[in-house]
Amino acid sequence: MTSNNRPRVALASVEQDPQTEGRRVQRTAGRIAGFFLITQFVLMWVTFFVLSSSINWPASLDDPASIALPRLIDHYGAVMTGYSLYLLVALLLVPATAALNRRFSLTGALGQTALALAIISALAKAIGITRWLFAMPVLAQAYVSGANRATIELLFMTLNGYAGGIGEIWESL
Repeated sequence: MTSNNRPRVALASVEQDPQTEGRRVQRTAGRIAGFFLITQFVLMWVTFFVLSSSINWPASLDDPASIALPRLIDHYGAVMTGYSLYLLVALLLVPATAALNRRFSLTGALGQTALALAIISALAKAIGITRWLFAMPVLAQAYVSGANRATIELLFMTLNGYAGGIGEIWESL
């Protein structure tokens, strides 16, 4: 007994079997990967419902500035919410891939390549998505205020061609 009348518990050193520990780590990594993948799935559906119901996305991506920019102003909250969720979906690809690498013991060149492609894909998608969060609202405000619409339409087409092209090319990874 100790001085405060509690029994003393001897702590024994327990050695962990490396194989058992490895399986535990793999199971945990599998659960983490599953969480990220399910979260991506759910967020993508929410993104789709928010954007499709408010701006007819993804068909609206082909709309000209004269339609897309005023509509962005009219549905600003939904557009910001939808594209913010879509950005999160894109970025979750990186930790999901890292967890899958751990789950399936992908090490060396194969694991590094998988993770590198996930990072490139996530960044490319992020470039395509963030144009709607940062650049397009500024263009939309200028467009509806009656500023030089020809210039704004040119900027709109340029941003869509550049950022949209990057996002769509790498999205297929």
